[in-house]
Amino acid sequence: MTLITYKSLYGSSERYARELGRCLSIPVSDITEADTEGVGEIIHFGGLYHGTLSGLKEVLRKLGPCTRLTIVSVGLADPGKPQNADKIDNDLRWIIPEEVLRRTRIFHLRGAMDYSRLSPKHKAMMWMLCQFIRRKKYRTEDDQAILDTYGTKIDFVNLGSVNDLARSIQFSEKRNK
Repeated sequence: MTLITYKSLYGSSERYARELGRCLSIPVSDITEADTEGVGEIIHFGGLYHGTLSGLKEVLRKLGPCTRLTIVSVGLADPGKPQNADKIDNDLRWIIPEEVLRRTRIFHLRGAMDYSRLSPKHKAMMWMLCQFIRRKKYRTEDDQAILDTYGTKIDFVNLGSVNDLARSIQFSEKRNK
């Protein structure tokens, strides 16, 4: 049995998780409420926040010794740019134990941010990030995008991208049978 889980602070991860669940007819649950007993694979969607993935610690605690794991990161940086995907992969590989990493697949999707909905802590973090970027001598394209969209609402969620993810998961399931 496969279970889709998510940890969503502002909604993007949950939107993607529910869409994949609908596409594949797989149950979906917030990781904090998920019953993972007897689950052969967990597909977890989580937002990227300061080098970590929301809900990852809970997933790792609930993961059975043979359970396969698919991680789907949801963030603002464009994962179509190799340097962004590589950074996310490296950050996640630093956190995930080696024995779990061997049975883990990682995918990346883009999310959304509405500054009016951010917690005071996240607003402060974004303000500090912008201050840091403003002081940089050379800014990347992503740095400039953060500055240009500061304080606004941006939405890069593309539910259609779940179709590629669904095909990849179905292909993998066929190979594992």
